[in-house]
Amino acid sequence: MRSTRFQRVVSTIERIPFDARTHFIGLLALIAYCVGQAVLQPTLAAWDWHKISALALLLIGIRVAARIDDLLSHALRRLCVRGIIACSRDEFERLNEVLALRRRKFAPVWGLTIGLAIVMAFLAGWDWDVIDKPWRLALLAVEAPIFYVAGYYIGWMVVQGRLARVLKTLGITYSVQPGHPDGAAGLRPLGDFFFRQAMLAGLPAAYVVFWIVLQPPVVASLILLPLFLFVEVAAFVWPIWAFHRVMVCQKRSLVTQADEIARRISSTQVKLRGSIDSTSIKELDVRLSADLQLYKEMASLSTWPVSNKIRRRFALQNLILVALPVLSGLVGGEGETFIARLLEFFGVR
Repeated sequence: MRSTRFQRVVSTIERIPFDARTHFIGLLALIAYCVGQAVLQPTLAAWDWHKISALALLLIGIRVAARIDDLLSHALRRLCVRGIIACSRDEFERLNEVLALRRRKFAPVWGLTIGLAIVMAFLAGWDWDVIDKPWRLALLAVEAPIFYVAGYYIGWMVVQGRLARVLKTLGITYSVQPGHPDGAAGLRPLGDFFFRQAMLAGLPAAYVVFWIVLQPPVVASLILLPLFLFVEVAAFVWPIWAFHRVMVCQKRSLVTQADEIARRISSTQVKLRGSIDSTSIKELDVRLSADLQLYKEMASLSTWPVSNKIRRRFALQNLILVALPVLSGLVGGEGETFIARLLEFFGVR
């Protein structure tokens, strides 16, 4: 009887979407921690805002990560419609099945690994005064599933970062389109997707920069910031690098065709200089304009699946993340004094 009831409870929980369950647990942990801070700390200024903001940011990240799968499927579908990816409907469904299978296989491993690493980091920083503060163990029991989910979605992103290898394994080809208006040879949907994924991976770096600006930086923050920035850059560059190499090879294969067009342009120009017939001159002008445009498109063919706008935006955002701590150090780190005055103004300190 008890086993049957337990199975019913498990089946009921499994029917709830994964991200909904995660949000429920995350909100529970955040509320529990805030209640604990309200009981133990007399003022809002004495609360551990580092952990509160970290939990809140983690919930936001999980919320955004839950849509990553749909965004990738949408990007791939757009590439199929554009004719960039050559695959049938059955092959497209097979691609989605393989990606889902890899997520189910590898994401839990990442979840356990990163979740345990975060838990060990928390335990290493404790003073282990569990007798006077038994609520810590209860809070850790609630937080542990959130840490697992964070690692799970990181593993999810790693699997999707190997998209080029999956396409190669399944024999699905993709080709560049010279002159495509998206500025990335037709592959911009993929570049936009990996840019969004990198922005998600950059949330920890933004969190560290935020607290470095508000308070005098500690050694841990100065060590973690370069590490988090490296993860963000790798989350963007690593997935698109495989596509970049294929695009470079395809552009090289178009060199012969471009040379033929250049030879045709030279021949047309010679004929124009020697022609006196107005009709013939008009036809040659039209042919010359078309060949010049085609040659220009091939010569300027992008070898990256991202537009120049996205590359500039990515570089600017990372430059800001690096510059803010430097400027904060030059100014003198008055952020903590500002927060203290603000809390005092509202009567919470």
